[in-house]
Amino acid sequence: MMWMWFGLAVAQEPYSPELPNEERERFFMPAVEGGVLFSADPDLGPGLTFRTALDWRLRRIRAPFLRLSYDATSAPFVQRGVLGAGSLTSDLSTDDVVLGGGFRMGPRALQVTATMQGGVQIASIPTIETQGKDLVIGQRSEVYGLFVAGLGLEWYFDDDAALTVEGTGRISSRRGLRGIAGGVTVGVTTAL
Repeated sequence: MMWMWFGLAVAQEPYSPELPNEERERFFMPAVEGGVLFSADPDLGPGLTFRTALDWRLRRIRAPFLRLSYDATSAPFVQRGVLGAGSLTSDLSTDDVVLGGGFRMGPRALQVTATMQGGVQIASIPTIETQGKDLVIGQRSEVYGLFVAGLGLEWYFDDDAALTVEGTGRISSRRGLRGIAGGVTVGVTTAL
């Protein structure tokens, strides 16, 4: 449904002096964006997130856009019931690749963004097994479906560059509440 809405917006776009002159001016890329992610999973602590994304904008302001994002997150993970140790803490890392659309609105200097994206989450999960009296530490990868919704602010200190703050909520196909998380990132975006 969102793709139909985006297609209609593009097809009915009238001429505007705010339209970029060159196609490359439609692309914006947050070069550096970092933040924290909190999970509803009781065994997963707050994680640090690094994000990079590429936006294709119909216009620079007050218009729909497409976004391809990559997020890398690392968080402390507690494994309970490990024989002989009770519980052990290690790091769980995820790589998220999502694609979707959004809308940018507001005055020229301070834009509000709303996004909806879908994609995959690749989780590297630490494993601990017992073999006799020994503990064997390993790792397994799992792939989940992922939906991300975000609400952000962009403060433009230049025509081509802005400081960004974005809050996101995410739901992955992991079972139960374990797949629900939310976080905040801060960064910089600029035209290519």
